[in-house]
Amino acid sequence: MYRFTKYRYFLWLLLVTPLFALGQSNSTVVYGTIRDAKTNTTLPGAAVEVISTRAGGTSDRQGNYAVRVSKKRAATIRFSFVGQESQEKRLSLQQLASASTDSIRLDISLLIAPGVIDTMVISGGHQEPDTIYGNHNYHVADFAFVDDKILFLLYEKRLEKGARVMLTDEREKELGSLLIPGEVKELFQDFLGNVHVITKTKAFQILIESYGLDLAPMDIEKFNSTIRPGIDTLENKILFSDYRWYRPEFHYYSYAAKDSSVSAFKHIVDKPMARMYDFEYYFLEPRQKLEARQLAAVTGLTKHDVAAIMTDFQNTMFYEAPYAPLFVVDDTVMVFDHHSDLIFKYNRKMDLIDSVAIDYHESKLHKGWKRMLLKDEADGTVHALYQKHGYFFLKGIDTMKGCIVGTTKLSYKYAEKIRIKKGYVYYIFRPHGSLQNRFLYRERLEKNQ
Repeated sequence: MYRFTKYRYFLWLLLVTPLFALGQSNSTVVYGTIRDAKTNTTLPGAAVEVISTRAGGTSDRQGNYAVRVSKKRAATIRFSFVGQESQEKRLSLQQLASASTDSIRLDISLLIAPGVIDTMVISGGHQEPDTIYGNHNYHVADFAFVDDKILFLLYEKRLEKGARVMLTDEREKELGSLLIPGEVKELFQDFLGNVHVITKTKAFQILIESYGLDLAPMDIEKFNSTIRPGIDTLENKILFSDYRWYRPEFHYYSYAAKDSSVSAFKHIVDKPMARMYDFEYYFLEPRQKLEARQLAAVTGLTKHDVAAIMTDFQNTMFYEAPYAPLFVVDDTVMVFDHHSDLIFKYNRKMDLIDSVAIDYHESKLHKGWKRMLLKDEADGTVHALYQKHGYFFLKGIDTMKGCIVGTTKLSYKYAEKIRIKKGYVYYIFRPHGSLQNRFLYRERLEKNQ
């Protein structure tokens, strides 16, 4: 149990935050149909957002939507659609508390936006990507969603030579900007939604204050041991892993605040790779084997770990790190174990309740998989990322059947930092051979068929 003690104090602090206070029994579902006010036709793919929360989604093919809101505070819901004026509806605390059932119907009619021709038709055809942010003075290195805002990591010439973070609202209005000290490596968003800028020696949490942005520094080693392992939360549990870049296996754990217990619930292992990994020790000369055993005793690693590091096995063409991401979807923990060809599903108690066969990752059937899955936090849909001839494709995964249910091809080749939110694909792109800086683009994700 020694390996878990370093997590406990920090994880306990996280669990007592208000983020875990909202329970299903204190919430209600707001649902209805979104229509065009003039033609009365339904609007599929309209965006629905509960302001100041991470809740939201898009309307289905019939224009129907449903979002969950808390009964403990008033809620404002924003509805928007391409070519229409956005509309906000506020539900008071009294309205939510006096609802006779656990649901409230709210139908919406959107007007055509000023300047948009009345005869405009929104078709299922391909649309040009929207430029979300572009500046000729700065490149976009990375970005993160913070509620209804976007936090950008920007640089002028080279990221490691000087970077800044900038916060904008959904209308691209700048809300704050801050220079980052040190040699910047990456942007990292933890499982609570906090955003950190990682430098060579420190991790800076970006604090969003009323007066602008601020930084909270943390030693990089402490960050890697306490923040980075966290993946998601489920009720009063934190889900994390002991993944290490040099090892072809890892475990998923749950940490319960009630009794400070840590329980392993899934072991991920690439068995063929693990056999090759272990054999690295037996290929060593007797003197090297002794050295490996001595280093293992000092570091706490196994002799096989030390041997693989000594031979640099992880940097050879033979090694591939295990990939089995975990997502929480509608209070179900889903582990996409590509080494067992199954999606494993767990309930709130972390009991295994189901498994679904998958083959979308098999190269013979689906070529070009990039060993990456992306989740839309708004509706819980999961998509696999593929690449062919430089173009990226996102394919929806039916988590009930394990099959592909729709494909979106991105407009530009060699897109970077691809993410999904509320039915849209966001990515960074710079036209090949141009003088343009790296901009952030967005295009609509094709609805699953």
